[in-house]
Amino acid sequence: MNYISKDDYRRQAELAVDALEGRNRRLVNDLRNKMEEAAAGLAFEKAAMYRDQLEALAAVKEQQDIDRGPVRATRILSVSP
Repeated sequence: MNYISKDDYRRQAELAVDALEGRNRRLVNDLRNKMEEAAAGLAFEKAAMYRDQLEALAAVKEQQDIDRGPVRATRILSVSP
């Protein structure tokens, strides 16, 4: 089994929460750095895995942007008897 340290686990959990809440910049930077490191180390399969994760994240972000639709100001009027 491959175990990770508590710090690495915490970091991955924070990145997942960021992604779920739409704050993807840190996750994208992390995945891009890992992809570049893997490619530099000639670990092309690993680099491709990170590339695929970046593409999946971009697709999710695009879907989130589409689902939000345009933001419009709304006025609410309340009349009390």
